[in-house]
Amino acid sequence: MFARRASYDIDLENWGPVAEWFNEHGEALNQQLGGYQGIDHARRPRERSDGRDGLYDSEGNAREVDASMDQGAPEGMPEELREILMRGTRTSRGVYEVVQSAGSLGEQ
Repeated sequence: MFARRASYDIDLENWGPVAEWFNEHGEALNQQLGGYQGIDHARRPRERSDGRDGLYDSEGNAREVDASMDQGAPEGMPEELREILMRGTRTSRGVYEVVQSAGSLGEQ
């Protein structure tokens, strides 16, 4: 399994309605993505916020999704929310393999 992670510098002051729209429509949008397996909501100890990594069945699918994010706001998003979303700047991105080994979940 592979995860896609991206970080953005966003307009926090106006982000609430955009977050609400994604909370309502995000899962349906994700289901349309090739190889989508779910979302990992892991807390990252060195970061100030929770991470949301999209999980995909292959590295190729994760990279395709990453490239599609460069195309702009999702179809169906209201114009006023698109404007807020498009003010954001992607500050980092990456695709990495998710590996679980014995003991990785805190087993002793």
